[in-house]
Amino acid sequence: MQAAVLTDPTLPASGAIARTVDPLMNTAMAETALWAALSLHRGFFTYAQQQRNSLWQQLAQRLTSEVSVLVLGQGQMGRAVAARRRCIGEPAGAGRSGHQTAAADG
Repeated sequence: MQAAVLTDPTLPASGAIARTVDPLMNTAMAETALWAALSLHRGFFTYAQQQRNSLWQQLAQRLTSEVSVLVLGQGQMGRAVAARRRCIGEPAGAGRSGHQTAAADG
């Protein structure tokens, strides 16, 4: 299957397209995705705002198992994110049918 960008009529014929696969970047981005998911479901951004306002109101804490995270794509990045999710005990991938994929299962 050809990428849609390659058939885009607005793409200049003289333009070059490159794909970079960098294991260190995959690691950094996957860790950032894990941080973002945990930050959202644990209310870290709300706590940061409270801190700026010199306010403290405890929020209900949800367990990781109570929050679903969808990883879109099974490429290098998707597999790296799914691997980090597995490290905290959560499956992190599903195919179009809704069944878990190899990226989620390990």
